[in-house]
Amino acid sequence: FYWDVLKLIEDEYDKVAKEYPKSKKVIFGHSLGGEIGLIFSFKREVDCLITAGAPISYFSIRFPNFGKFPESTLHQWHNFRYRQDVVARGGCKKNPNFNKANVKDVVLSNWNPLTLTPIRSHLKYFNDSSLHKSIAETLKKL
Repeated sequence: FYWDVLKLIEDEYDKVAKEYPKSKKVIFGHSLGGEIGLIFSFKREVDCLITAGAPISYFSIRFPNFGKFPESTLHQWHNFRYRQDVVARGGCKKNPNFNKANVKDVVLSNWNPLTLTPIRSHLKYFNDSSLHKSIAETLKKL
């Protein structure tokens, strides 16, 4: 599944890059999608990777060069997470390979008692207006 999804993304990226060569290339991924987005950024040039709730600190060892930041192909990376989200625990800061100026590791506020549990905090990204505003601002700056 993992490699099939990656192949689908590569094929679509190549179509868009051919048809719109000057367009900005942005990848967004939640959870495993963020991990796949990071793997993809080792293969193709990505202007901005946006991840939310991605298990980067758990699985970075499986990335090329043990998760060394792909500086030549990835220009910006914004990683969003909640402290209560066990899937995204630690974010990029725990991985010394990602402790770079071009990784913006953002811890979002979550004070709602209904979303403080690990699974609910992992699903909260989809309806968090502060996250949506941050993403919109990031895209405007591209």
